[in-house]
Amino acid sequence: MDRETYLSRVGEDVEPGGREPAPFPLRVVQKFVNTYNHELGRERDRLGTPAAAGQWLVDHSLLEAGRRLSEEDTSRLHRLREVLRGLAGSKEGESLSSVIDELGLGVRLTVRWGEGQRLFLAPAGTGVERSIGSLLATVHEAMIDGSWSRMKICRQCAWLFFDHSRNRSGGWCSMAVCGNRSKNRSYRRRSVTY
Repeated sequence: MDRETYLSRVGEDVEPGGREPAPFPLRVVQKFVNTYNHELGRERDRLGTPAAAGQWLVDHSLLEAGRRLSEEDTSRLHRLREVLRGLAGSKEGESLSSVIDELGLGVRLTVRWGEGQRLFLAPAGTGVERSIGSLLATVHEAMIDGSWSRMKICRQCAWLFFDHSRNRSGGWCSMAVCGNRSKNRSYRRRSVTY
């Protein structure tokens, strides 16, 4: 696979280093957060414009087809993306609570009966509020079932990855790329003589 093809697929159907993605529906949250990564540049931001953001949400069943997003909607999505990235990188998420509260304004969730005879939250409403509601409901469910604790932010590139390791000790999206960079940087620091 050439570099351009890889870059167009990374985060959608390919994970760095061939890492296994998060299980569905948490995979959609993972893809959402990874719509932008500073190492790939702003031109690869899948939510970079209202049109691009709208198409991405439609493609991932988070927005009804034909719905147009505004600049404000896109800005809310960017903020939510960074809040979720921060939440995955934080042990407590306390400093993020006011932003989540603000982003959740206007979002309606409803209680539904699901498989296994249990209740779950589902988004109600339309537009970007439904999109945000769906993502937040998924994160809520993952926090309850414990799978959110496996969502990690790469220490090197800030990519959101799902840690499948038994002891949940993963620190890099790809050991071959980011793990290697980090280890080489540490080695160079230790090797410097004064």
